[in-house]
Amino acid sequence: MKVVVGVDKAGSKLGMSSNNARAEGGKRAVAFEPKSTGKNITIVGALGIYGIIAVMYCLCTLNGSGFLTYIEKYL
Repeated sequence: MKVVVGVDKAGSKLGMSSNNARAEGGKRAVAFEPKSTGKNITIVGALGIYGIIAVMYCLCTLNGSGFLTYIEKYL
């Protein structure tokens, strides 16, 4: 039996702020940047036909060896 699994990753920083904003009357929107950019967070997930199979997160950027660890230990 063959199983199809989709794997995707997303990354974020705790101190991220938006570069785009809207203000009333065409005025420029003002946003304050955080002084600390925060740590990187990476989330990797696998989804099969019946739902979520495996999810992993780490407080780092995910490289090739980290992804291989996800495949070996979680899938």
